[in-house]
Amino acid sequence: MHTVSEEGKYIKGLFSNSCLTGVISGLFASLGCYIFNMKAYKTFGEKAITYIGPIMEELLKTGLALAFGGSVFFSHMVFGVIEGLNDFFANQGASAYYSGILGVVSHGIFGIITCWGMNCFPNFIEGIVPALFLHILWNHLVMWIN
Repeated sequence: MHTVSEEGKYIKGLFSNSCLTGVISGLFASLGCYIFNMKAYKTFGEKAITYIGPIMEELLKTGLALAFGGSVFFSHMVFGVIEGLNDFFANQGASAYYSGILGVVSHGIFGIITCWGMNCFPNFIEGIVPALFLHILWNHLVMWIN
């Protein structure tokens, strides 16, 4: 477990200079995952969206933020905004709006859960597991609905 002085360190970035590095982390994670997910989809089809994509997304959003010393939450939010914009422009009508909004909201929730997990578990990999499972479940539900 983390010591008391470490508690909340992944949330504190919200009010510090790590906001910018969190934004940069989210941008790099978005670019990396976009390229990775396109190649994975060509190779594995819908399984890439449901299972493989979430693993890479959670690793990059969180890993890059930690590597750059940025806010993990901001990295997740920026990633969500980029994904939301991509979903918005890839769809038409009402589904474009819903897809865009859900992209932002879902990644914000994944970010909150990741911050919680990283404060509860001793290392970053264990810390992202709760958000990763929720992300896979979410993508599975979205693919089932579509």
